Amino acid sequence: PQVLPHLLARAEKRRFPEEAIGPVLAWWLDQSCRACDGHGKTKIPGTPALSAHNCQACHGSGKRQVPYGSPGKAMACDFDDLVNRGRQSLSRRLKNFHH
Repeated sequence: PQVLPHLLARAEKRRFPEEAIGPVLAWWLDQSCRACDGHGKTKIPGTPALSAHNCQACHGSGKRQVPYGSPGKAMACDFDDLVNRGRQSLSRRLKNFHH
């Protein structure tokens, strides 16, 4: 809940639709291709093994495409930025705590 106002502000600044934040956030949390479970290869039917063939859905990357194209990628980068800021803040607080 504390992150949502920051996401909404960034979305507004980028003129990114508010209703798109959820799908991009869901992608950001789990980018795995649904067709190959993130392996990048097709499964051999009836076995737990993977074939040598690239998954047609993700072209072998193992990842789904980010929703909303370039604006979605920009929003995902904003998510990364917010996480990095949070880590830096936590690191500073822990460093000050030990002194």
